[in-house]
Amino acid sequence: MKIASRLGLFCAAVLIFLVLNSDAYKQGYFRDDDYDNAVWTPFVDSKVFVDAFVSPRYIQGNFRPVGHYFFKVLSNTYGMDFPKWVAWIHVIHFANLILIWLFARRLGAGILASCVGSAFFLVHAAIVEVVWQPMYVFDQFCTLFGLGCLILYHRRQYVLSFVAFWIALKAKEPALVLPLSLFAIEYWFGGRKWWRPVPFLLAGLSFGIQGIIANRNAQTTYSLSISPASLVKTISFYSSEIWVIPFAGLLLLAIPYFVRNRAVWLGILIGITTITPVLLIANRISGAYLYLPLAGLAVGIACFAESQPVLSVLAVFLAWSGLNLTQLDKNQRAIKHQANSNRAYVQTLSEKAPQLPPDTLYMIDTNPEQFHLWGIRAVLEKILKKPESEIHLETVQNGDAFMKLSDPKTAHLVWIGEQQRLEILQRPPAAPLLSFLDFSRPGGEWQLGEGWHYPDQGVRWAEVFATAMVERPANESVFNISVDVIPELLRAEGKVRLLVLHPPDIIGNVVMEKPGPYPFSWPAPAGRGGPARLEFLIGPDYTKLPDAQRPLALRIRSFGFVQK
Repeated sequence: MKIASRLGLFCAAVLIFLVLNSDAYKQGYFRDDDYDNAVWTPFVDSKVFVDAFVSPRYIQGNFRPVGHYFFKVLSNTYGMDFPKWVAWIHVIHFANLILIWLFARRLGAGILASCVGSAFFLVHAAIVEVVWQPMYVFDQFCTLFGLGCLILYHRRQYVLSFVAFWIALKAKEPALVLPLSLFAIEYWFGGRKWWRPVPFLLAGLSFGIQGIIANRNAQTTYSLSISPASLVKTISFYSSEIWVIPFAGLLLLAIPYFVRNRAVWLGILIGITTITPVLLIANRISGAYLYLPLAGLAVGIACFAESQPVLSVLAVFLAWSGLNLTQLDKNQRAIKHQANSNRAYVQTLSEKAPQLPPDTLYMIDTNPEQFHLWGIRAVLEKILKKPESEIHLETVQNGDAFMKLSDPKTAHLVWIGEQQRLEILQRPPAAPLLSFLDFSRPGGEWQLGEGWHYPDQGVRWAEVFATAMVERPANESVFNISVDVIPELLRAEGKVRLLVLHPPDIIGNVVMEKPGPYPFSWPAPAGRGGPARLEFLIGPDYTKLPDAQRPLALRIRSFGFVQK
């Protein structure tokens, strides 16, 4: 096929991709990991990256010199100009597309079949985050050099293949399993000289064993889990993402029994072996982690399509494309919503934080789904031009966090997700106590004491013991409280108990045995006006339930005194 025709096919693929992903340039934005990496990497000396790259030792803290150097270069070159970051992400994606094409062609796939395999990878719905977010450039580089390693090994250029393998290892951990595919190449396509892939295997094993030892006691979202429940969770997720059909990915295990084609087997082997590491990480699942496995499967699909009738291949591919594009649109809309939230949060913080006193304590109450504490800290470091050690940042999950909100120097960061708006609240000096707190709107949280958590759709979770300060009228009044009882709260004992005290007075005592919202009103006698310390005693403890993650007891919507 002439070079002009090949270039035409590539340009058509690029055009289709850019049309389907044009909103990444207009509506995409950084996530917390993106922002964090973009802020700290420019201050790391290049020698650190070189030392980490050449070192045979596993580096703790998820420092990956290949991808992190990418952040350093782009941050220094483009700042936080998101569209320019996306452009480079897409360049790497196109480079991976070319390698898939070349690998499929080398294994015997024809032009049309290679187009089908490449198209499967080009706009796959599962990996849309990879081509929208800089944080997945680690997966892109791992795939780029992983494919390069496989192609070079197949071409019997073993030294260059090992160099590519080393770069892939330093990009991300899934490259550890690539030697299994090299043994397969040696067995099916090479001279069965087993000593050739051994150096690759030893390097992979070395990094893998070091990583397991270094993290054996670490409890993070990347912690390995081989429990049956965890494997069911990850296998069901990833097997459903591969074909955009529930559990359809499991069919890959049956294909070798019906298709006697070594090239197809190799593509499936690459896909399955590179999926295996992420199956052991149940606390952090994402379709983005299928980037390398889907690249391998794309090669296998191309080789499979070569031996099938053209019309059948096109019919199946078009039917699957309809499902994939529907899911692609759904995933893109979710990413755009998150991007809008992140952009609004960063813009408001960038505008208002420089106007606050230098010693301000920033208290995170709520935040966008994809912009956590480390990303917010990075934003503050950048806009305030301060090192991390000089940024005072906490979350309301700390024991005395709400009591710190009473200090006028504390900035209360409240994200209102329904309106995609950040409120930065501060208690006015000598502000009087409110007599009634309503959690459906921000304000007054500085009156809360111990035992409270993040808000959740207009409510706040209270623990088995929680406190608050309110202004109690001197004359007769009514104490109103609105709570939610969800079915999970009733599992342990079949009921939820609530006792409200203004010591030594008992304001209200109630037992709830059914799910639903509960508004209560209790009379409060006259004679004890002024600041009142309320105590909430609740049972049972939600953490006693098998699926509980935090010490929760009851959802409270509002409470306080109302004058008659």
